[in-house]
Amino acid sequence: MLLVVDETSIPGKAGFRATVMPDGSPGLLAFTSAPEVVAYNPADAVLKATTREVVGRVRADGYGGLVINPSGPYLLVTLAELNA
Repeated sequence: MLLVVDETSIPGKAGFRATVMPDGSPGLLAFTSAPEVVAYNPADAVLKATTREVVGRVRADGYGGLVINPSGPYLLVTLAELNA
């Protein structure tokens, strides 16, 4: 999987791109391939990670879930579903 790095939201700090989940919590964005990243934002830098690492980041960093390939077709998985 690929995570996209947002270097512009907070000056001097890089973070991962997120979205708002239906419950209002932040959702980590993840991608299955480079073309999916380019479709979302071609200027983004990427970090390659295993699925286990991505799910671990969702759990450890307080995300409410995960959105895979947000440009569509997308998959939205809540934290509760990841923990089931």
